[in-house]
Amino acid sequence: MEYSVPNHSRDNSRTAAFAAGLVSLALAGLAFPAFSDAPSGRALLPEAEQDEWLAIGRLNVAPAQGHCTATLIAPDVVLTAAHCVTNPLNNRPYAVGKLHFLAGFRQSAFAHHGRVVKVEIAEGFLQGGQAMQRDLALVHLDAPVAEHIAPIPLAPPSTLVGFSQVDVFSYGRDHAFIVSVQRDCDILSRHSTVLKTNCEAVPGVSGAPLILEGASGPSLAGLIVGANSSDMPLNPGPGAAAVIVDPIAFDALLGDL
Repeated sequence: MEYSVPNHSRDNSRTAAFAAGLVSLALAGLAFPAFSDAPSGRALLPEAEQDEWLAIGRLNVAPAQGHCTATLIAPDVVLTAAHCVTNPLNNRPYAVGKLHFLAGFRQSAFAHHGRVVKVEIAEGFLQGGQAMQRDLALVHLDAPVAEHIAPIPLAPPSTLVGFSQVDVFSYGRDHAFIVSVQRDCDILSRHSTVLKTNCEAVPGVSGAPLILEGASGPSLAGLIVGANSSDMPLNPGPGAAAVIVDPIAFDALLGDL
């Protein structure tokens, strides 16, 4: 199953140009997942809990070209969806100087501003016409974050088999300035590393982490990468499509972490 780039959240001033680009791509025969504009079931994270989740932040594309959600998995490494760092008009990665990570972003404040120096995209994503099952990217920052910002570790492979619910933290278009959380999203079906969920999918949610809570704290099991759609045979119906972040399946990308 292949798909093209879901529209991550963009400023209104860019809407016309971006729409024109989508028309051009659609004419080329590419299908775009639909994002729902239904009322949100996501709740804004209370300010009192913000310090617990400083590793989750916004990945901004400058100047004013939109944002996705991203998560620190090491002091100087961020994980997000590959399409968030890829220009949809030419299928090439954005220049690193255009990418900025704001850890723990809340209204006008953030715990760390990370400038991006390197981007690694999962092998097979660009070559495979942006295959959903390869929609992962590592974003390397110019410096490690402060010690009080704790990265969220990847879930051990042994925990990736049987989980049926996750919590999702995101900066969707409708909650772009405060992270929102949707608790106990259900995993409805699996196909290899691709999950069908009932988590919400709107622009800006792309790259949002699927969090498992365990005795040793939270871990990251997957990422939201798009919306379930009737034109995706493996993921019809409402909700979000996600990719399991399996260190074995993505050894070439994650093996050195």
